[in-house]
Amino acid sequence: MGLFDFLTSTRRPPAGTPVLPADEVRKHLLSVDRPTAPYRLIDGASEGVDVIAEWKIVDASWYEIFAKAGLSKTFSIFMKLHPENHEVGAVDREYTVSWSAGLPTVKLAFQAQP
Repeated sequence: MGLFDFLTSTRRPPAGTPVLPADEVRKHLLSVDRPTAPYRLIDGASEGVDVIAEWKIVDASWYEIFAKAGLSKTFSIFMKLHPENHEVGAVDREYTVSWSAGLPTVKLAFQAQP
């Protein structure tokens, strides 16, 4: 454990965990995505990152469930692989959700935390 890991939210794998190439890590992250999940993982190249994870808040098959749960915030996680350090950096974007006639309106609150 690094001296400042608790300040940077760094999580390290157990000793002896094999190091995978960045392409393999990206492939594994994207493989978590599935049509039946309330989230999605997508290629983040358009945003200058490797992978984006986000809730399917505007997906017709999920927004009713999110509305009934009273969801008022949602997040997107922007992940960038750093193969030279064998790390994945992540930045969260928080969005405010308001509901009108059962349909979501999503607004970026722009509070990013690395």
